[in-house]
Amino acid sequence: MNATAFDWEKVREKLAHALLGNWDDPKHIEKVYSDRAERYAQRDLEKKHESDERWLMVPFLEGHLAIPLPKVSEVTRSLPLTEVPGSPDELLGFISFQGEAVPVLDPWALCRKPRPPSKDEGFTILLRKGMDRIGLAVSRIDSLQTISEYSEQAWAQCPALNQYFRAWGADGVIILDAESLISAYL
Repeated sequence: MNATAFDWEKVREKLAHALLGNWDDPKHIEKVYSDRAERYAQRDLEKKHESDERWLMVPFLEGHLAIPLPKVSEVTRSLPLTEVPGSPDELLGFISFQGEAVPVLDPWALCRKPRPPSKDEGFTILLRKGMDRIGLAVSRIDSLQTISEYSEQAWAQCPALNQYFRAWGADGVIILDAESLISAYL
């Protein structure tokens, strides 16, 4: 039996070149690092996208208002409000929260609809944009959900709210554009 001798150094060299490419070539090195950076960036976007799909669901109109969880900084039982004479209807007033005066909005008044009577004590959902906070008065919080499908179209029932929506989901879910709402009132 005749054994063929292998030059293992050449085999390793060919494998390394085939698997890793030519590390002496600056274009190859740039491409490898660029591909790696793109994979890392995509991974971060996917994580961010997953967190954007979680929503705090509160009863609103005939369905629910979905509030993006990443924008929620605190949820507190309703606190005493200081009303501001001559303020718009949607501004219920200000609460003192952790030594800070925080404006509180009524989502029903934003929609030019009367707030239905409720036996619930109510909550204030504090939304954050940078260092700024704004409160949203709600009667209760029903759940925390993931919403995967929604359509981006205006809703005729509440034209005033259209500037603060992100989209409309199934079963009467209105997805709040917290960023626009905060920017409009701060």
